[in-house]
Amino acid sequence: MTIIDRAAEIIKKGGVIIFPTETLYGLGTNALNQDGIKRIFEIKNRSIQRVLPVIIGDISQLNMLVNRTEIIPLDLILDKFWPGPLSILFSGKTNLPKGVVNKEGYVCIRLTSHPVARDLCLYSGYPLVATSANFSGKPSPRSFDEIDKRLLKKVDMAINLSPSPSGKRPSTIVKFISHNTIQIIRQGAISINDLVKAGLNIK
Repeated sequence: MTIIDRAAEIIKKGGVIIFPTETLYGLGTNALNQDGIKRIFEIKNRSIQRVLPVIIGDISQLNMLVNRTEIIPLDLILDKFWPGPLSILFSGKTNLPKGVVNKEGYVCIRLTSHPVARDLCLYSGYPLVATSANFSGKPSPRSFDEIDKRLLKKVDMAINLSPSPSGKRPSTIVKFISHNTIQIIRQGAISINDLVKAGLNIK
């Protein structure tokens, strides 16, 4: 059994793992498992009010999380930004676990471009919560060696496979106001210039 196979089995059961993403090392679990999500909040000592972002390994996994996507220009997103570090606020399904949906009903999702993170989603069959592998308020780890040893002891598995994360800015987060107009929630790896060049208007 490969490392990815073992990690996928942990994810299916709601276990918590550390793994590389395209930007930083992530702390994750099955995004549809309430117990695993609760455990991540406890491990990070993070307020439940600060909901967790989610990654998918294939566009088909979007259907597990959202009811509708008509306001989102998915063809443009897939052509210009996905897979990659652009996170989008989607209207989430009503039955999603607490901790991944904000008070307005939105879930923050990106299609990951990292092969390890992608395979974890695909081999497990689930979207993953993917928050930074740090204690709340502490620096995000840009390399495996920067991960707090106390955090490593609290998870079920830690994966240190190449390629390493870029170590640069986290994903950019946007909310679509209309089919071609967005609000920037967090500036990150995707620049405003990149978004405007793609034909999107910034509110």
